[in-house]
Amino acid sequence: MLDDRVTEVNLGSSVLVQESSPNKPRITRLSHSRGGSYYTVPTSSRKPNYREVGGRRKETETALEVEMVRNDIDDLPKNAANYTALTPLWFLDRAALVHPTRASVVHGSRCYTWGDTYQRCRRLASVLTNHSIGLGCKTESSPNKPRITRLSHSRGGSYYTVPTSSRKPNYREVGGRRKETETALEVEMVRNDIDDLPKNAANYTALTPLWFLDRAALVHPTRASVVHGSRCYTWGDTYQRCRRLASVLTNHSIGLGKTVSLIPVVYTFASLCYQLNQPFRTSGSPTDLSRLTCWCKSHVAIIAPNIPATYEAHFGVPMAGAVLTTVNIRLNESAIAFLLGHSSAAVVMVDQEFFALAEKALKILAEKNNSYRPPLLVVVGDENCDPNSLTYALGKGAIEYEKFLEIGDPEFAWKPPEDEWQSIALGYTSGTTASPKGVVLSHRGAYLMSLSNPINWGMMEGAVYLWTLPMFHCNGWCFSWSLATVCGTNICLRQVTAKAIYSAIANYGVTHFSAAPVVLNTIANAPPKETILPLPRVVHVATAGAAPPASVLFAMSQKGFRVTHLYGLSETYGPSTVNAWKPEWDSLPLETQARLNARQGVRYVGLEGQDVVNSQTMQSVPADGTTVGEIVFRGNLVMKGYLKNPKANEEAFANGWYHSGDLAVKHPDGYIEIKDRSKDIIISGGENISSLEVENALYFHPAISEASVVARPDQRWGESPCAFVTLKPGVDKSDEKGLAEDIIKFCRSKIPAYWVPKSVVFGPLPKTSTGKVQKHLLRAKAKEMGPVLKSKL
Repeated sequence: MLDDRVTEVNLGSSVLVQESSPNKPRITRLSHSRGGSYYTVPTSSRKPNYREVGGRRKETETALEVEMVRNDIDDLPKNAANYTALTPLWFLDRAALVHPTRASVVHGSRCYTWGDTYQRCRRLASVLTNHSIGLGCKTESSPNKPRITRLSHSRGGSYYTVPTSSRKPNYREVGGRRKETETALEVEMVRNDIDDLPKNAANYTALTPLWFLDRAALVHPTRASVVHGSRCYTWGDTYQRCRRLASVLTNHSIGLGKTVSLIPVVYTFASLCYQLNQPFRTSGSPTDLSRLTCWCKSHVAIIAPNIPATYEAHFGVPMAGAVLTTVNIRLNESAIAFLLGHSSAAVVMVDQEFFALAEKALKILAEKNNSYRPPLLVVVGDENCDPNSLTYALGKGAIEYEKFLEIGDPEFAWKPPEDEWQSIALGYTSGTTASPKGVVLSHRGAYLMSLSNPINWGMMEGAVYLWTLPMFHCNGWCFSWSLATVCGTNICLRQVTAKAIYSAIANYGVTHFSAAPVVLNTIANAPPKETILPLPRVVHVATAGAAPPASVLFAMSQKGFRVTHLYGLSETYGPSTVNAWKPEWDSLPLETQARLNARQGVRYVGLEGQDVVNSQTMQSVPADGTTVGEIVFRGNLVMKGYLKNPKANEEAFANGWYHSGDLAVKHPDGYIEIKDRSKDIIISGGENISSLEVENALYFHPAISEASVVARPDQRWGESPCAFVTLKPGVDKSDEKGLAEDIIKFCRSKIPAYWVPKSVVFGPLPKTSTGKVQKHLLRAKAKEMGPVLKSKL
């Protein structure tokens, strides 16, 4: 690689060409391809150099400049569902939704609530609009009121001219003859703004969460940033390590805006490939450089648990202008091969424990594609792992991560993206029934989510966060970037167990952690020898990923955890709604509090639109707590789209909203509550049964640890609920028939009779790599069991 001949070019959405010297002509044609940019050099642009031979000039070589420039990994456009202009006005709308009765403005004897303030502000906006004050005011035109065909704008005000041809007269009958009486016009008062002041370098910068790390290192350079076993890094250390990573990736031509200047050499196809260490192709013989193509690489994948390298990749990779793909370590080699191939990862960073898994995945890719170019392999060593796996990886030619960082520049002058719509991360859905979909996230969305997380959760400066949530799962719900915003401390947890969680709370001063309900269930039901109770402080827990049973929330609150229920998807940067706690709920019984907290709540601070709608009409369902509709999202916390999947994008963004596929109701207080996935609803005798409602009842049974309910064919009702349950340790399993009868009897006392499961199956529940129950497998098993027979009574 010609590292000493690499020059950075600051690029955004436009393609810029570096000034050429006499011997380094400009490329005269640039072409872009989805997933990568390539550039062609016509023969006419190849200018020869000469040297004197016997008094005569002889052509010796050709000088070319190849600029490896990419706009992004995708061509996903902004749309009404994933992009909204930023404005603080949405905050008032949300405040009135969450706390309509809380005092907002107090002045002497006057006291207004947030509900009052929102109504008064809307009244003010209404009357101003009626007086034609503001943008976009217009009067509807009738057939006799034509639109203005020409509009002119003046600074400080708008004025409009109407060409004669557009003035259409009205007539009235006078003595049997039509007489022109007046001219009807529609005046559209449209103004862009009060000024024409432009954006410039001083007042406009692309939004990116990368600046939060820069600030954390400035404010708290000696505060612990990342702790993993015996290792402890400060924010100053982390910033330097991330810059080193960005530097070495840039030196390997990973990322946006790389220019490689080729000084005069004897050009053959082989020498170009060798010296640039880049894949090249030509449209002719190997020596025909009339159409030279150079691909720029931008994807960096990491296959690792919650370790410092995973955290550093969230900053170092995008600092190089590249896109981070976090790979689920629980996937098998075939699934990982699909992800690496689909993302075209140019670098794969892999924890030593999972190197063999990555090796198998890459072998699958190579066998499927003879022209597959293997990525640069970087292995991350960990003192907590068997050293033999690291030795094996190094023997296979992988570069050790710390050695990789050593050659990087700790003062690397990274640059933020020119365009905040540029991609920062690529994640993948669980893909339980089909191939996973690649979810593309932008710098803009990641920035807004990084700020929304601590605001919604009340996470204060200096918080100590325990990484029980995998960073590979939707970039750790963007908390990887949020921790830098609050200059907190990341406590890495390689393996999540109840004992490790309680130990970290006691030894590291943990104040916050996030986890799926399955982890909360483990914590709540941990044996006494694995717990450290009472807790030394209130520990805040955010849970999402599935609807948490009220019984689990109740058990967690009894142990001293303050649980905040979130809801979201990979497509919404992680959590997008929060069950915002209301002070008036504090006086309610704990069981009632748990039921209220089991609802999904209201939209995040950074999300502009969320609703429950009739998916056919797109009309909002009434806030009655019973009418079921689909949850839809709109705003800046919605993904850019699915990578290389236009059909899925068309379906997901239909009608200007992102469609979640989750079915919910809207309560009178505006809080939403999921009732089921559309595909999980059980239709029994024409009545809809929510599997989640039945599961919530089952979780209150003292013998049940986990439960999942699906539809089973029923001769009489068409379908009826079938419960798959996992029993708690220590429960006598010798009489499963008697236990099943007891569970059914218990359900009859809790839920309507037609909701009660007619069959109960015992055993472990099949789950995805992210801990979600694979209901499609349970549905298949229930179908294999055959229909519930019609009673002869």
